[in-house]
Amino acid sequence: RQQLQSDPITPLMLKKANNRLNKENVNWLYLSVWLGLRPKEVDQLHQEHLYRIEKLPCGTSVVWVYQTKLTSIPRERRWKPIPLLFQQQKRIPKIIASGAFKRPLGKTIKRLFGKQTTLYGGRKGFTDLMIDKGQRLEDISQWLGHRSIERTWRDYKDQRVVHFQRV
Repeated sequence: RQQLQSDPITPLMLKKANNRLNKENVNWLYLSVWLGLRPKEVDQLHQEHLYRIEKLPCGTSVVWVYQTKLTSIPRERRWKPIPLLFQQQKRIPKIIASGAFKRPLGKTIKRLFGKQTTLYGGRKGFTDLMIDKGQRLEDISQWLGHRSIERTWRDYKDQRVVHFQRV
């Protein structure tokens, strides 16, 4: 599978490459990095019937994304919620509403981020990004749309990155 072979793209990597990409490609990668979406799911944010943004009573916004990939489960269960918890995620609704995001070429990704990096790079870095921000693996797994945390750990946790809580 292509997505299992990609190295991650981190927010810092994206920031360093920012001036070497056009704004629409930067925005597309930003959505990928900060929402952990599959490339097709980022593209689908151009279609209003495949996502919605809901504001919870506590004030937190949640992006609901329809997973077209999941054909074996009922349509109403294909929606995954991704809460916008961090300052860096606050601009996501504006990016989506603007429609100013476009998938970069695969060869551009490889040139800027390394030969082992694909369009899944943002998604591949999402688990470690969220763990670094104190989020639980169970929640991250749900945001990625996985049925099990084992899948998230096995395929999306970079085993070369160490996380720990200070004691």
